[in-house]
Amino acid sequence: HNFTGRLLLASGEVGTFLALGTGELARLKIVNAMSGTATMLNFGFWGPSASVCTLHVLAYDGVYLHAPRRQRSVLLPPGGKADVAVSCSAPGQHTVGTLTIGAEDVGGLFDTELHPIVSLEVTGPGGRTAKLPDALPGPPPYYADLRQAQVDQRHSILFGNQAGDNIVGGWPYNGSVSHVAHRNAVQEWRLYGGEGVGMEKLHPYHQHMVHFQIISRSGGSELMAAVGDYRDTVPLYKDVNYTVRFVVPFTGPMMVHCHILKHVDLGMMTLVNFTDALPPVRLASRPLHLAPLARVLLALCMLLVAAALCSCFEGRRSVRDGCCHNNYVRVA
Repeated sequence: HNFTGRLLLASGEVGTFLALGTGELARLKIVNAMSGTATMLNFGFWGPSASVCTLHVLAYDGVYLHAPRRQRSVLLPPGGKADVAVSCSAPGQHTVGTLTIGAEDVGGLFDTELHPIVSLEVTGPGGRTAKLPDALPGPPPYYADLRQAQVDQRHSILFGNQAGDNIVGGWPYNGSVSHVAHRNAVQEWRLYGGEGVGMEKLHPYHQHMVHFQIISRSGGSELMAAVGDYRDTVPLYKDVNYTVRFVVPFTGPMMVHCHILKHVDLGMMTLVNFTDALPPVRLASRPLHLAPLARVLLALCMLLVAAALCSCFEGRRSVRDGCCHNNYVRVA
């Protein structure tokens, strides 16, 4: 009652509880469903719990990694998702909640105070202890490793500008298609943030239809996104940009937008239409054989040219002889 300030709900509650035995693993699916300008979520174990508990990332945005990745914290933009495995070797209450550790320079971070997400009530040895696998399924077969692939088409996306307008590539969304690309082609896109300085102004990039692979990242730490991972949402800042690659196997429009709902409602969205590529034009490997009608037309053209040349020579000779065939007057 009479609460003031920021409140973080997890599954509709303020700090959920989960019973766990020592050594047992719990898999948590964390979705950053917040909306607003300060909604970057950085979470991990609080205080001394970090020394007796582990957090491993299994998947980002629904796509498995190749192996569990141990991290002190996980950073998710609005719309971002992570599957994590947590385990504690000592009994007690161990809380996973918001952190600033590792994200001190991140703009748009959700509060600097600690907010609980889930508290683990760890008791004695559990009956379901399990060891994390050394390998995970990794991306599905249709998400190939494109880091060494030949690029078929290139494009760039710019969110915002220094004036703070809610635009993509200089224009607010007006219902039209801003770019056309080919289905089943390796796309390489550069994703840019255009507002503010450094990591001041956040614009989470999100695209529909397919995930994209991170090829390179300029600025920021690996918490933003690791090279090689497949994602569908990444945070953009003026100084944090990406090169990504992906293949779209479908035809039709793909939505691209900022995942801060206020920004997308005001125009930071665009459509890219994917179409089948036109078949390549093949040059003939041997001389073309003209059809009979074409040969007749060619012969007529040659006769007309010959007649015109003869007329020209005759006209020159008549003038030389002092004759003008146009009015039949002989010059004395």
